[in-house]
Amino acid sequence: MRAFALLLLSSPVYAATYCVTNTDDPGTVTPADCSASCATSTCSLREALAATVDGGNSADTITFAVPAASGAIIISASLTFPTGQGPVVIDGFSQPGAQPSNAPTGSNAVLGVRIACASPSVDAVAIAGDGVQMRGVIIGNCGTAVTISGSGTFLTENFLGSDGTTTLPLVHGLVHTGGANNVIGPGNLVAGCSNLPIDVQAAQSVLLDGNFIGTNASLTAALGNAKPVRVSGNVLVHGNVIAGSGTDGLLVDASDATVTMTSNVIGHDGADHALPNLRDGIRVSAVAGSGFVELDSNWIAHNGGGGINVNNTTPIATRMSANVIYGNAGPAIERPDAFTGVVAPVLAGPALAASGVQFQIGATGLVAGDTYTVELFTAQACTGDVAETRAYLGSVDFIAGAATDYTLTALGPARAGDVATTTLTHHQETSVLSVCAPIVSHGAISFEHATYSSSASAGSVEVKVLRSGGTLGAVSALVTAGAFTQTVSFADADASAQSVRVPFTAGDQALAIALSAFTGGAYAGDIVSAVLTVTPLPPVMSAPSGPIDDSPAETPSPVAKTGCRCQSGGFDPSLLLAFLFLARRRWRA
Repeated sequence: MRAFALLLLSSPVYAATYCVTNTDDPGTVTPADCSASCATSTCSLREALAATVDGGNSADTITFAVPAASGAIIISASLTFPTGQGPVVIDGFSQPGAQPSNAPTGSNAVLGVRIACASPSVDAVAIAGDGVQMRGVIIGNCGTAVTISGSGTFLTENFLGSDGTTTLPLVHGLVHTGGANNVIGPGNLVAGCSNLPIDVQAAQSVLLDGNFIGTNASLTAALGNAKPVRVSGNVLVHGNVIAGSGTDGLLVDASDATVTMTSNVIGHDGADHALPNLRDGIRVSAVAGSGFVELDSNWIAHNGGGGINVNNTTPIATRMSANVIYGNAGPAIERPDAFTGVVAPVLAGPALAASGVQFQIGATGLVAGDTYTVELFTAQACTGDVAETRAYLGSVDFIAGAATDYTLTALGPARAGDVATTTLTHHQETSVLSVCAPIVSHGAISFEHATYSSSASAGSVEVKVLRSGGTLGAVSALVTAGAFTQTVSFADADASAQSVRVPFTAGDQALAIALSAFTGGAYAGDIVSAVLTVTPLPPVMSAPSGPIDDSPAETPSPVAKTGCRCQSGGFDPSLLLAFLFLARRRWRA
């Protein structure tokens, strides 16, 4: 009996489903009105939430079958997921006609469940319990749409403050006040907020991933938010579009934690169509502690201030890498704080070469024996000496020594006529951009064609060698074909084609021709290997052997016609008689 009682006490509570069928917000909650069958359930959302408070470990699911003509679910008080409540899934996409997005960019999701508040002083959803998932829900005309203090929360494809095309005003979109391992995204849209659209505080392992903040669902217009996205704590901000803010796009406070921002699009739609934030794209502003900020591979353009502004009042390490920053009203990277300890290098001599872009930097105040990282970027132009970064070419590490000048090479899609700029990183600190410098090129050397042909009788073929992409300095290359070699030289500023006469023998059928040994900073062009096909001479006819009979030929004697059967080509009457005889016999038969 005792064992049976213990079994009852430890029996798991299995997951249940409750179907919401009306938009009521009853003062008296009757969870028994809710059932899994939408045909028989007479359940409101508040009643469904009450039915899920069972303390079970398996996630209950709330589905919807609300008549389309009913409109929004108007609530007079916050919908609360209390501490200790079992996991719950609120599935707005279960509403008939709703569907998740399948768009490659932006969102084409159809959302059919909408929550609105009786007044802007009412907050919509408060999640204090663990394991709550909500997807496919519109929340608007409230104070704060969602407050999270529990752990294991997942919010995906919810529209907060907008229906996807117009705003449904909020004060705050999402406020995170505690909890761990919470995921906001992908696919949430947050707009129309008079305060912070997203405010992540006291975060422990929070991911803000793939959301659309300040835009409409199709990313064709900015719906806007009054203030920036603000993050602090241990947060990863990845792959979000942040646009249309009335101040900065993203405000970071990493006073006592780590904030990492990667692959975000800030100030535009991801296809370089401007949706600017009014001030800086990203502002880092820590006031205390010893945290760490990392900004990696973000695309920041068209903002009304600068790209990245690091203005800490306490020593907070800020590392930046591979960010593409251009078209902003202010500097691409600005560090008015005095805590970096890393000075931007002096860039000189960037030039295209066979191995990439060769450049020199001058750096002072380096710690001998320490490793430093230089990143090289290109842009199309500089405004004065102010650099932008339109393309990231790569990074090069070097160990500081007694020298102050270093020659380095980076790989990337550079071209002559662009400008280059660099940053210098030591440990976890990155400098501002160096003064920009134009990229020059000594030029690429290549053959005009990859194939040539000639008759064996010619004995040689003319091959043209071209110089393209730059004419800085005197350069040369070596042409080889079998045992033949010849150096081709170009003077400074010379791009005229050079001709080389390549010899061959009658026995050559396919002769390989190559360019190598480039000098003067020139590098291999598109065609540095060619093939010559030699057409052999036709065979010579030999004279017949033995004595030659040169006597005149006999003239044939004429053939008599009498008694002849057309031996000389004449007509034979006997053939006609035979034909007539046969024809007569056939007719009688």
